[in-house]
Amino acid sequence: HHKNRRSSSACIPSPITSHIIFSFKPKTHSQDRKSTPDMAAIGSNIAKWYVAKLKAHPIVTNLSSAFVLMTTGDLVAQEIETRKRHRQHSAPSTDAEGEDKLSSFITSSQQSNASKGTSPSTSLFPKDTFFNALEGKLSSWDTRRTMTMAAWSVCIYTPFYIGVYRLYDRYLPKQTSVGILARVGLSFLTSVPINAAFYTYGAAAH
Repeated sequence: HHKNRRSSSACIPSPITSHIIFSFKPKTHSQDRKSTPDMAAIGSNIAKWYVAKLKAHPIVTNLSSAFVLMTTGDLVAQEIETRKRHRQHSAPSTDAEGEDKLSSFITSSQQSNASKGTSPSTSLFPKDTFFNALEGKLSSWDTRRTMTMAAWSVCIYTPFYIGVYRLYDRYLPKQTSVGILARVGLSFLTSVPINAAFYTYGAAAH
């Protein structure tokens, strides 16, 4: 009886060994998902940070956002215009004038290659393709136009609507149908002179 008690007690794991055994559990798929970065959480944190900046520094944050958005929008618009012009110029022409232009372009390129001592393959496929493309983008970038648009957005448009929406918050209720309709109507009325001033400003600047 004493031997049986000793053998049965030896089969029972101690608290330390049971802790070690149960601590090494295989990872589940949910744990793998938690280890990977959650894009929704990252976006939520960025939104919270931006809202906090708006509350702490509303004017600086709005003006900085206006500069970034207007500059990015103008760069995208210029890129679209450049690609559109490139497609129009690179389209094959069927008339005699287009063929003459193509043959004169080939002749001039061959003469320039011969004068430089380069073969057509090296001129068509340069080594520094990325830097050549970047240089072409920078050379075609209309910096005056971008700075003109950014100056309008930062100095006139955004401060104007900051003042307008402060007047809305002061004199119009926020959560009533009448207040919402009044805001929409006043925003439409104020957009007419500000847009007219924008086109006048753009024409005068260029």
